[in-house]
Amino acid sequence: MPSDAAATNPLQQLVDAALAGRSRRDYPAALAATQKAFQLAPRAFLNAKLWSLLFNAPPWFETAVEHEDYLAFADTLMALVETACGAAEPRFAADLAAQFLHGAQFRHTVHNDLSLTGFMGRRAALFGYALSHSAVPRGHVFPTPVANGARPRLGIIFKHMQQDPETTSVLPFFQHAKAAGIEVILFVVEARGHQAFVDHLKTVCDKIAQLPTSVPDAVTMLRQANLDIVLFGNDITAKPSVPAYLSFYRIARRMCCCVSTLVTTASPQMDVYFGCDYYAARGCASEFTERFVSLPDPGFAFLFPSRQAPAEVMDRAALGVSPDTLLLTSGANHTKLHADLVDVWIDILRRLPQARLLLYPFPPHFGAAGMEVEQRLRAQLTNRGIAADRLILPPPLPGRDAVIAMLRHVDLGLDSFPYTGVTTIVDAIEAGLPTVSLAGRTLRTAQGGAILHSVGMDELVVETGAAYVDLAVALGEDATRREGLRARLQAVAGGTPPFFDTDRFGKAVAAAYHQLHADMAAGC
Repeated sequence: MPSDAAATNPLQQLVDAALAGRSRRDYPAALAATQKAFQLAPRAFLNAKLWSLLFNAPPWFETAVEHEDYLAFADTLMALVETACGAAEPRFAADLAAQFLHGAQFRHTVHNDLSLTGFMGRRAALFGYALSHSAVPRGHVFPTPVANGARPRLGIIFKHMQQDPETTSVLPFFQHAKAAGIEVILFVVEARGHQAFVDHLKTVCDKIAQLPTSVPDAVTMLRQANLDIVLFGNDITAKPSVPAYLSFYRIARRMCCCVSTLVTTASPQMDVYFGCDYYAARGCASEFTERFVSLPDPGFAFLFPSRQAPAEVMDRAALGVSPDTLLLTSGANHTKLHADLVDVWIDILRRLPQARLLLYPFPPHFGAAGMEVEQRLRAQLTNRGIAADRLILPPPLPGRDAVIAMLRHVDLGLDSFPYTGVTTIVDAIEAGLPTVSLAGRTLRTAQGGAILHSVGMDELVVETGAAYVDLAVALGEDATRREGLRARLQAVAGGTPPFFDTDRFGKAVAAAYHQLHADMAAGC
């Protein structure tokens, strides 16, 4: 509770009202109070913690409409800061933008099927203000058109060397580059990593270097490396980080991002986004301010240098599921489980009364919010007349291979939407599990469709929520059809599906690097 002195302070009253509205998810009330407080005392907002409390998303969204309300609120807050920066003296503008970015988390703004080009443009403008007094200039002119006329010099930026979904999906972007006549230098912010993964990286890179934690020092180091091309290997549009700040400096002749970054950076320094033909055909390239370069579908590949078969398999007996129960599953992160999506799954459960839904937790379970997530989901089921025990939440699993082993005992997968899965779809295909996916209008909402399309399973991809329910129910009622799909997926998994064909993908991406290098050498 505020003190009596604070209660008489108009600024504190407005800030308290803004935070109270924000905690109630009453975004108009939070916005009105914030705008009044900001007009009263803009310098009070040189506070990263305050921006974090005002701006950052809740652990999950109750509905898709609530997410759109939140997104409008977040966009208006950024517009407020951007306008203030444009009117303020330069030092204050830089400090205000820097404090906002230090507190902001953009990760959850992608949970929708809306174009975020304008939103990310506001974010880019704030980075511009924050870096306006940088110790090094954002622009840079390299002394020659290319570093070496015969051998392109490629830099990769990783936050760390842990084996995780980001690093294993970006590794094929340079796995075969050295063999294709490209010099590869890996720059890492943190030297920590899984030893087997680190050992593998040493074999595919000419050099591994640790970046300074100081952004100006990192920029200087990267420019001295005289890179032709740099590829950002982590999501640089989520929480502002060292790589995110680096993306607003010219640190190579051509700067690129890929599957790890789901939306445009809108950075004036970023040149290329590596996508795929499927996204281009759906018009997803229009979201990006970067030049969209298409690679073979699905636009990426996974490489797991270290794999380990699970000691124990979570089978039907361990899950408490009888052999004749229709078992549905999804591995969606808890932040994707908004009420609208769960309501669709409830409709499927209602039409398939013999079915149960397994929501498996990729380690570490559903995070710190695990218990609250479970209570919310079970309450949502019972409020819609579905017995709570039809939802199964197994204990945390020790890794990806344990997940795949469990999925082999499941009948049908349900992809999340609008923000679809990637690793979850790949895992399902490797397990031979048919999975229904809804392809949206943006790259992040069409990822599941791109993966299924790449293995010839377009019949599992739908365009509307109603079609999603109808297909899931039809497959749930038709064991013969499911088994036919399973057999086809097992055949795919038994070969080399495109998302594991690192040779094919590596040749395509190396050709793209060589073309960028040739264009630069020719002055294009």
